[in-house]
Amino acid sequence: MSSTHPSLGRQVYLTYRAARSLLESLLVEAGYPLPLEAFQLLNRLFEAEGGTQNELAEQLAFGKTALTRLVDKLEAEGLVERRSDTQDRRSKRIFLTPQGRQAKGPLRHAADRSSQLAGAGLSDAELKEFFRLLDHIRSNLEPK
Repeated sequence: MSSTHPSLGRQVYLTYRAARSLLESLLVEAGYPLPLEAFQLLNRLFEAEGGTQNELAEQLAFGKTALTRLVDKLEAEGLVERRSDTQDRRSKRIFLTPQGRQAKGPLRHAADRSSQLAGAGLSDAELKEFFRLLDHIRSNLEPK
């Protein structure tokens, strides 16, 4: 890449920050003032509840301490609850509360709206190519 092109890393970073800001503002509008990481955890739980904190930290690529703080926050807000693991009492499994399950529609709607706004003006073929390119760049950056 020549020096006449913007830095790839900077463009990815600026795009990430803009996308994060947009999603978080849409979450606030939906009545859920949550950081992106909380949305990611809830979204994971919408797909499959009952994972241990360690499993969730690994699946989401969060540090264990960060995930613990996030679960503490969501538990205080009444969206998730910890339950003892029947096989290992030292381990806690994370479940949505009824209030957390009710959040699924508004949170998913905010995420869908964010994607629509981000992709506005791009054709389906352009979006498909964009995702292909991102996958290629990510594979270039992953350890071999």
